[in-house]
Amino acid sequence: MNLLPSEQFVVETSATPTMVHDTLAGSIEPRRWLPATADHKVFHGTLTPYGFEVRRVIDYQNSFLPVITGLIRATSAGSSVGIRMTLSPLVVLFGALWLGFVALTCVGVLIATVSGVVGLHPAQLVPFALLVLAPTFVWGNFRHEVKVTKPILIALLARLDRNDATLRPDPP
Repeated sequence: MNLLPSEQFVVETSATPTMVHDTLAGSIEPRRWLPATADHKVFHGTLTPYGFEVRRVIDYQNSFLPVITGLIRATSAGSSVGIRMTLSPLVVLFGALWLGFVALTCVGVLIATVSGVVGLHPAQLVPFALLVLAPTFVWGNFRHEVKVTKPILIALLARLDRNDATLRPDPP
């Protein structure tokens, strides 16, 4: 089991890697730091002939929006696009520091309560609740954004085939 939320899958298509690249190029714009305009593309980020690193363009702020990396490979039947969705490294760093602080608070509360320095009070349970609820919140928001983004990517690549592109989970 992964501690950090992520999603991996492979989309297989009969299109050549060049066709896959060209299709993706029509949906990816350079990374923006300002809010999206009305004439934006679906994703922003970088695209190379063999892969990409993008995020979905949204008109709201969400730190849990997946960073999508993809690797385009030629296969005997066309192309295979390996896709991995992860949290931003800055979100992971902030979350680790924040959870570390909460864990230290929990240790302090335990030591103070067990040693008799303070009596047991319901407010002392708040850090323990945060230790459980915060990761659940992160996973839930990340999963929501994956559920929105994954079909967009699959539909984009399925346009290349007369038949739908084949989706298979990435082997562990």
